[in-house]
Amino acid sequence: MEQGYKRKKKRRKKIGKIAALSILALLLISAIVVFGLFRIQEVEVVGNDYYTADEIKKMVMSDSMAQNSIYLTWKYSHANIQEELPFLSTVEIEMLAPYKVRIHVYEKTIVGYIQTAGSNVYFDKDGVVMENSQEVREGVPMISGVNLGKVEVLGKLPIEDKDLFKSVVTLAQLLNKNAIMPDEIHFDEENAMSLYFAKNTVLLGQNKNLEEKISNLKAIYPKMSTMDGTLDMENFTADSSTAIFKKGNGKKDSAGKEEGESESESESESGKSSGPNYKEESGRVSKDAAGNEVYTDDAGNVTNDMTQQYLGDDGQVITDGYGYIDPYTGAYILN
Repeated sequence: MEQGYKRKKKRRKKIGKIAALSILALLLISAIVVFGLFRIQEVEVVGNDYYTADEIKKMVMSDSMAQNSIYLTWKYSHANIQEELPFLSTVEIEMLAPYKVRIHVYEKTIVGYIQTAGSNVYFDKDGVVMENSQEVREGVPMISGVNLGKVEVLGKLPIEDKDLFKSVVTLAQLLNKNAIMPDEIHFDEENAMSLYFAKNTVLLGQNKNLEEKISNLKAIYPKMSTMDGTLDMENFTADSSTAIFKKGNGKKDSAGKEEGESESESESESGKSSGPNYKEESGRVSKDAAGNEVYTDDAGNVTNDMTQQYLGDDGQVITDGYGYIDPYTGAYILN
């Protein structure tokens, strides 16, 4: 009986060893499959505008386990992206095959950059520095006239004047939102804002009624984009919706002034519009105290030049469905 018990005990030990070896073999095979078959060999990147595919790969697949498609898929279904990759809003991993993944990225929107100390400081819609490099990225407007302190990536733009900081971020954000892309955004010594395009300039003035100015500029600009001149929106408000377009070379020269700008040019007062399209009766001709003919447009702007110098290339009054440019005064008058 004792011998039978010993034989059973040996048999159990033998079975236990076989089971343990089987489990180890199974684990080894599983490891070979997981780390061999699921080793990433091909990567696609979609959704990237500012960063290259290689830059995205380096950012997303930075740790030692990231070459495994199972691990990578799991990681970015749980990771806090703001901590892991502050340059991106969202990352999604799609496994196309055990050895192939597609990385979907949603980048934070870069709305502008400021040149300082030989580098370009890019920032997002909240004024957070996203990048500090010598690279010039397409589709991002440059901002001039703004001095920066010590720059730290992921820190706020180091602008000492808080009002100026707000103006820089707000304007860049509004331009991006309305798909308006100037070559340069300039702030002068009094923080007045100007937009420089290839052929013309838009004067925005101080940070007042900025949202109304930019939303209306979106409607106006397509009609004036090919015209040389300056659009003055400094006094533009929701109630006094007039912008003055002055013909002439509105391009910025190396001295920072607009070419063709004259100190003697007078500013026109804003006024309310009252008609959707220009008609001859939209303005009126009268005589001043000296007996000279003067023209007053529908917004109250006055000129003694009785020639229609603000017409389109086709010789017609410029309209856009929202308003028109008065052919005598150059005032943009909304419906």
